[in-house]
Amino acid sequence: MKETANTQFIEVKKSVVKQITRDLNDIHIPKEFKIKVDDMAHHKSQYADLTLNVKDNKNTISIDINIYVDVKGENAYILDYDGWGSYKGDDGQWYVTYRLGVDSSFASDYENKIHSIKNLLENLGGAIYEEIDRIEKEKNDTANYIKVPDTDFQIPPEKLEQMKKQLKSGKMAQLTPSGFGKAYIFGKKISKSQYGVHRCSDKQEKFFGITQLYYYTEDHD
Repeated sequence: MKETANTQFIEVKKSVVKQITRDLNDIHIPKEFKIKVDDMAHHKSQYADLTLNVKDNKNTISIDINIYVDVKGENAYILDYDGWGSYKGDDGQWYVTYRLGVDSSFASDYENKIHSIKNLLENLGGAIYEEIDRIEKEKNDTANYIKVPDTDFQIPPEKLEQMKKQLKSGKMAQLTPSGFGKAYIFGKKISKSQYGVHRCSDKQEKFFGITQLYYYTEDHD
């Protein structure tokens, strides 16, 4: 009986995917963007996660939608959704508008109340436009940022000057991710007892204006 119920839940969830896929054109987004159902994670229960991707050449917005099937396995509803924006920088690297592994770029305010698929589609258009604006603002805010060689970091000029002063005075200087990721700790002299110390690359030493520069990394999670 339980297996039959699980099968019924899965069939209802599949029907949701078909309905959302069919009605995606009802979501109003800029014409240069394409939207599609990217993935569906089935759970052996009344719940499922559906992923939508909204993309153009240099921007991606991923949206996770939480689906709930009623106890009888007859109807499916939307519990909530949240999304993440990312964009491709001029250096070819991808950047995000949220703290990686910590939070999302945007989320629904359904407050654990169930909603229809029609209601979801009506709300997603506005959420997508807001995230596109957020991405553009992020690009503008970081337009003068400088890429730190051999790392995933880009920093404002004032941060670079601050780090140079710290390093020249013999202090340690650090690059820390806002969310999950790898932090870099730089210094002219680092204790031999510190694990994983490396000599900086020629590019990094030139970037900071210091020779005989060292670093180690720490995982932030």
